[in-house]
Amino acid sequence: MKPFVRRAALAVFGIFALSYGGMVAWLVTNEPRMVFQPAAYGGRDQVPVADSLGLDLQALEIGSTDGVRMATWIIRGDSTGPWLVLCHGNAGNITLGRRQRFYADLARAGFNLVAFDYRGFGASSDVPPTERGLYDDAEAAYRYVRDSLAVGPERIVIYGHSLGGGVATDLAARVPAAGLILEGTFTSVPSVGQERYPWLPIGLLAENRFDNAAKLPGVGKPLLILHARQDGTIPSAHGERLQAVARAPKELVLLGGDHDSAWEQDRDRYMAAFTGFVRRVTTPASP
Repeated sequence: MKPFVRRAALAVFGIFALSYGGMVAWLVTNEPRMVFQPAAYGGRDQVPVADSLGLDLQALEIGSTDGVRMATWIIRGDSTGPWLVLCHGNAGNITLGRRQRFYADLARAGFNLVAFDYRGFGASSDVPPTERGLYDDAEAAYRYVRDSLAVGPERIVIYGHSLGGGVATDLAARVPAAGLILEGTFTSVPSVGQERYPWLPIGLLAENRFDNAAKLPGVGKPLLILHARQDGTIPSAHGERLQAVARAPKELVLLGGDHDSAWEQDRDRYMAAFTGFVRRVTTPASP
C-alpha cells in the first residue's frame, strides 16, 4: 500500500473511531435522561384535581428508602373492591389531567387505587431517579396498602404502563398479589435501545435494564398485557414477546390508539379487558 493511501485510510479510520466513540460517550452520558423524563408532560407542575371527576382522594406522603418521600394519592371506589397499585410511565406525574381521568374511570368501576410519584417526579423528593430507586418506591407503595390499609394480597393487582411496566414486573416478582397488568411495556430497556440505535452495543452500555422478559417467567401470577397495535413508542411486538415468555394464565389484548391513547381511543375494549381481569383474579373483602 502506498504511503499516501495508507495515511488516507488511517485518517478515515481515525475519524470513524472518534465519531463512534463520541456517540458511545453521548449515549452513556445521556442514558438516565432518556430513560427517566420527569420534566416532560408538564414536568413537576401540580395540576389541580378536577372537581368534575368526583374523586374520593386523599393526598399524603409515603416514605421510601434513603429518606425519600413519595407524593401519593389514595383514591377510593368501593370499600369492598379490589386495590390497584399504579406504576406510571417515565414522564410527568400523578396529577396529569389524563391520569386523573383514568383514575376516575377505575374508581367508578369499583376499584381502590394507590397512585404515587417516583423519586425525582412530581412532588416527591427531588433526588435523581434510578432503576433500584423506582423498585424501592413501588414496594413502599405496596407495603402501605398491605400494612397501613390492611389489605390482603388476594385483593391487590399491580399495574404498570410503559416504564412503569418494568417497575410493576419487578414488584410482582417479589411480593404476593392477585395479578399483574402491563400496558405498552417493553421486553427490556436495552432491547428498545438496540432497535433505535442498531449500530451501538446497547446491551453492553445500558446501565438501566428493566429486564421484563427475564423476570416474567418467575412471576407466578395471572397476567394481562394491553398493547396498542400502532404504538409508535414501544412496538406491539414487545407485548407479544412478553406474552410468549410469561407463565400461564396470561392474556394479550391488542388495542386501537397509540402508546398513551389506547385507554381513550379504544375505551370499551380497554375497560372490558381491564375490569374483567381484575374482577376475575381478586377476592372481594367481607362487608
